[in-house]
Amino acid sequence: MRFFMISDLHFGIGLSVEKAKGQFVTLCRKIRSDFSLEDTILFIIMGDIIFRGDTAAFSDARICLDCIREELGGRTVKFEFLPGNHDLTNGNFDDFDKFTAEYGSSNPFGRTGVYSKTYDDVNFIFADSNLSRDHRLPGKLDIEAIRTEAKKTLNLLFAIMDSHIVMEMTTIQLKTAIWYLKTLNLWVFNLHFMDIPIVLIRHC
Repeated sequence: MRFFMISDLHFGIGLSVEKAKGQFVTLCRKIRSDFSLEDTILFIIMGDIIFRGDTAAFSDARICLDCIREELGGRTVKFEFLPGNHDLTNGNFDDFDKFTAEYGSSNPFGRTGVYSKTYDDVNFIFADSNLSRDHRLPGKLDIEAIRTEAKKTLNLLFAIMDSHIVMEMTTIQLKTAIWYLKTLNLWVFNLHFMDIPIVLIRHC
């Protein structure tokens, strides 16, 4: 299994679809030359596919993801998704979930904030940090839900989340962000204590 992480496409802000498609073609050409046909290719799309809830921009993203499928035809290609704050539309991820379902996602973030998936003995935990459903607020995570998923495995663990906690903040928001970081660090320490190797990845 080989995995590639993509974030902050922000379609709808003026990004040329043809330029983005060209970059994906280049990446896929590299994958075809460097990796075996037997390798599962996993793309993790880490949030902010669109810009400021512009749902029409999902059509641009669709062109690019379809391009990946076409360029890597004959290989096993999987997609996993995390929502970013820009993917919120009307305070929810309904449109995001509909879009990601087209690419095999069966974990709508409208119903769950955390889920895990195992690829080749590597457990990935995907955590939504937009639980406040307000793009202006700092990130919020369900730490207990992440902990529950983590306890299900003794394999290498990748915990992946969108994170937008660093921004212009009021005093209350800053205290919330500091609590978030302390809690996250304690959680990572506890996993190490349980002898679970972990890699924490955040899209910032």
